[in-house]
Amino acid sequence: MALLALAGTTHRSSGDVQSPAGGGPQDARTFATACSALADPLRARIIQLLAQSDMSAGEIAVCFPVSRPAVSRHLALLLRSQLVTVRSESGRRIYSVRLESLDAISNWIEQCRAVRAR
Repeated sequence: MALLALAGTTHRSSGDVQSPAGGGPQDARTFATACSALADPLRARIIQLLAQSDMSAGEIAVCFPVSRPAVSRHLALLLRSQLVTVRSESGRRIYSVRLESLDAISNWIEQCRAVRAR
């Protein structure tokens, strides 16, 4: 289920998370997956870098004191979490942040705030 479906979730007494748009417990799991991915400082910094501009895997790797394979594993997790996309360009893998995924996280948090403020 797409991360974009997270906006607008509400809590029901049964313990399930339900979205007015037809989402459900999967939405909460998807949100938790994204948050888990961002909980790692290196992955959070990768997202910050990609928010500034698209970068190749090599350009990202030189920004960190870890091996290129380690950075590749972090990028793979960000891809699975739907926080980044990748495209091939002249034999290089170019990564981009999925702004709509970040918007969905922000919207989910704002809705929680709005519900709490009532």
